[in-house]
Amino acid sequence: MKRRIMKPLAVGVMALTLAGCKIELSVDGNNHWVTDPVSISLPNLPPYLQTVSFEGTVQQSGNRFVFSHGVLYSLGKGRYSYISTSGEDVEIPFTISHRMSHRKKTHHGTLRVTNVSTDPLYGQQWHLTNVGQSAFSQNQEGMDAYIEWSKAYFGVDDEYIANNPHRYTFNPALRVADQDINAATAHAMGYTGKGIVVAVTDTGLESTHEDLVDNYRAEGSFNFVEKDSNDPTNIYDSMGDHGTSVGGLIAASAGNGLGGRGVAPQATLLGQNFLKNQTDEAMATIHGMYEGADQDVINKSWGSTLFIQTNGVIHDTEVDGYIDAYPALNLREGKGAVVVKSAGNSFNDSDLSESYFRLGLGLCAVNGANANGLTCSNASINSGNNHPYQMVVGSNNADGTHTSYSTAGSALWASAPSGEYGFREPAMITTDQSNCELGYSGSANENFYLNVYQGYPYGKMYPLNGVNSEISAELDPGCNYVQTFNGTSSAAPNTSGVTALILEANNNLSWRDVKYIIASTADQIAPKDPQVVLPVGNSNYVAHDGWVTNAAGYSFNNLFGFGRVNAGAAVKMAKTYDDYLGTYTSSGWIDAKADVTVPDNNAKGVTHSIRVNNWRGIVEEVQIRVTLSNDSVITDLQKEGLKKASTIGSDTAFELTSPSGTKSIMMTARTGTFASYDWVFGVTPANETFMYKDMMLLSNAFYGERAGGTWTLRVIDTNGKDIPSLNPEVTFVNNSVDSTLDTWGITFYGEHFAHELVGEK
Repeated sequence: MKRRIMKPLAVGVMALTLAGCKIELSVDGNNHWVTDPVSISLPNLPPYLQTVSFEGTVQQSGNRFVFSHGVLYSLGKGRYSYISTSGEDVEIPFTISHRMSHRKKTHHGTLRVTNVSTDPLYGQQWHLTNVGQSAFSQNQEGMDAYIEWSKAYFGVDDEYIANNPHRYTFNPALRVADQDINAATAHAMGYTGKGIVVAVTDTGLESTHEDLVDNYRAEGSFNFVEKDSNDPTNIYDSMGDHGTSVGGLIAASAGNGLGGRGVAPQATLLGQNFLKNQTDEAMATIHGMYEGADQDVINKSWGSTLFIQTNGVIHDTEVDGYIDAYPALNLREGKGAVVVKSAGNSFNDSDLSESYFRLGLGLCAVNGANANGLTCSNASINSGNNHPYQMVVGSNNADGTHTSYSTAGSALWASAPSGEYGFREPAMITTDQSNCELGYSGSANENFYLNVYQGYPYGKMYPLNGVNSEISAELDPGCNYVQTFNGTSSAAPNTSGVTALILEANNNLSWRDVKYIIASTADQIAPKDPQVVLPVGNSNYVAHDGWVTNAAGYSFNNLFGFGRVNAGAAVKMAKTYDDYLGTYTSSGWIDAKADVTVPDNNAKGVTHSIRVNNWRGIVEEVQIRVTLSNDSVITDLQKEGLKKASTIGSDTAFELTSPSGTKSIMMTARTGTFASYDWVFGVTPANETFMYKDMMLLSNAFYGERAGGTWTLRVIDTNGKDIPSLNPEVTFVNNSVDSTLDTWGITFYGEHFAHELVGEK
């Protein structure tokens, strides 16, 4: 007797054999990179009374059964979905065990999946489904070529190579299964971002790219350079289009037999080449200030950071409440577009004088930041990061650790995969400019390395990028994809893709609901992330706290925010979400004149407090603004002779403690921030005593806590000596007198505060 255990689908064949009974099942042959769920359970027996095991499982973790050819996802209640990574027809034998009347019974069956299509690069996209794959990194042929090149180019010998294994060997432990965003679980549940509009504000977006064209939409796309065209295709750069690679991570098509796929492979993409012409008009446009704007998600894989005091201050002005708040408070019929922004890539080398002004100072190499694993920049010092109307995203590696470059800070909301550089460790595989002349994987880029670095074996080290490599010829003959895309520029679009999946699951969510869901479902990666302790004066100072759990139960880390986004968990929560957040409000600024001395090289520092009498207010984000001065700045920065820069900015750390006792390090010690004189820019400072004036910092670490009570700011100077820079003409001099915290203020965003933020103008 035949017993139906799954509803019929469309075309194609999937067969399930169970207890001698064969049931024919159909599968949509046009889109079966995701199968509709199949039920594998005994009739009339609850799933919790049985166990199912699958033969050939390489690894099982959580709801995933990983095979060499694909992944089977348990959706609960005996329902499973299979996603192919190979495109092969497969047979998966399984066994169901259960107990009835104290007797154990077993039944055997075979799940047959036929006529499945996939994408040739999907199996290497570890950020979507991590089974420990290399993403074409760690290939020994490339390492052998690199060693030979190093001998010829640098003159190194075998002894040097043997003594530097970190340079000349691979560490497979840097690839760990399950360290991903769990996107395929959301796909297995049937969510692909369909109907959700994502705007890519970037250098461009190749509108006719083979893996983007089906999801690209011209309406709402803009070319801010060519006024007679709305096509955002980047025709100005030949060695890679950042925006095209970003767009592929969000919504490259799936199941079309081309390239890889995006996190939300059926989302609609808009391209806006804002970074090519950053006018005020363009700025307003990318924030949705035009008739008919309908973007649900806005991706900003860009930013800037100030490190050098010019005109007397580093002055991160208060954000324009109209422009920056507009998408959140006005789009999607008032529910708000979700803005996702990169944190920055300045963890190890944020000295812009090194990269851009060619001063070669290397402050973070000499002040202890690099040696102690502290962020050289701070995500919050970027005025584009320190407001509450977006999610700032850091990045992580294929083993679930922090990337070498991802800027840290209390302004982070979450993190997402981006990887390292694609040779020793995996990076992102995504779309690239089309054809074999253009792009990161084109001949123009490869020839650049060959010529500048005299035979650098680029194509062998990065075989998918190599125009003439065997892997490229087999999997990407058109040179339309890249294996080396990375940076928090990748973490942001991966998060934007997850956001699209969330909104497809529940389009009634507000932008704040989405942030809440991501914070509530994020994975706490690197759970043993240690504190960083600095010797300061005669004591010690904790400069990085690792994971801290606040009074509302949320765990937060300045490296990862609330953790790595989890698409499957977030979509599951969104489907049944009914705890919609109330009216968004602000307390307005509560300011205090402090006028307290910050002792030099003293771990205790100085504190000053502000009392808040709002006992109903629930915190979502907290901003502070601080003014710090030092009368010795101009004395330290002599114009004649040896050039000098003050260490005040690098030395100073700011911490905020809530009434509940939660501490947030809002400005880390030993950053790459320094005060300079007119030898940097040729500009005389307007005020020669300020290091920071009304500098604004943001923290998400207090999410969910009550605002009422005493909030305490602590300021610490962590160094008491001069620091020679890497440039022999420049010295960082320690301040000869103590600094002063002149003023500071605090403002809260969340619920039950005085100022309603609806359509703020």
